[in-house]
Amino acid sequence: MLLRKIKNRFLKFNTHPLTKTNPYGALFRYLLFNITAKINNRPRIYNWINGLKFLAQRGDAGIVPNIYFKLFDYEDSRFVLDNLGEKDVFIDVGANVGHFTMLAASKKCKVYAFEPVPSTYEKLIKNIELNNLKVCALNKGVGAEKGILNFSTQRGVMNSVVFDATIASLEIEVVKLDEALKSMEPSMIKIDVEGFEWFVLQGAKDLLENKKLKYILIELNNSGIKFSIQDELIHKFLVDKGFYPHQYDFESKKLNQITDYRRDKFNTLYVRNHA
Repeated sequence: MLLRKIKNRFLKFNTHPLTKTNPYGALFRYLLFNITAKINNRPRIYNWINGLKFLAQRGDAGIVPNIYFKLFDYEDSRFVLDNLGEKDVFIDVGANVGHFTMLAASKKCKVYAFEPVPSTYEKLIKNIELNNLKVCALNKGVGAEKGILNFSTQRGVMNSVVFDATIASLEIEVVKLDEALKSMEPSMIKIDVEGFEWFVLQGAKDLLENKKLKYILIELNNSGIKFSIQDELIHKFLVDKGFYPHQYDFESKKLNQITDYRRDKFNTLYVRNHA
């Protein structure tokens, strides 16, 4: 099992744009991190891209792959770095420990980051402070209606909304984007909320009508099934709102429209039809 996992990682190192020329270096970083974390799993500071740094320990799935891949979620991360600037407003819904929040803030964007789970929010704040970034971080969930929802507490940075009373959970305040960001005109919204994406969109209908909003990066990986939401429903909703799925060619820095949401990766980038 362990050897298979290492082999699979090595295969990915051979195809990733930043590690394919030296996959053994990436493998060394991967093994070193896991061995070190096994001995003493304390948060450590790692140098990153664009002069950024981040704190990470084993279990921080939203940031750890950057240690050995250098820049994980490469296509989407490069899109943020290549296309956003100081005139833009970036909304990070489900900020986790700050991967996209830090990238956008490093480009001088005005950033609003929502992270509901207190333990993960604390790590987000530490990463923001570590880099002296200007970010408005809110320890709140986002949904279709203002209120209180239960979030799981036993899944580390993968915690999410739960309706099962048998799962250990914590009551957390939830807001609608339309109310929390009423006066904002975002250029881009990133949504990664472990299957709760549909409900976030339902609370952001006014924002979606704002012509300043050009890009939506959203996770579609069938995780919405636990809430009886199909990815196809979200795709149709966004297309009806005038947002179409695109693939970003980071070498030519061009956007290419595609016919459906991405099935080869978790995130799909939707672009407003006039953008």
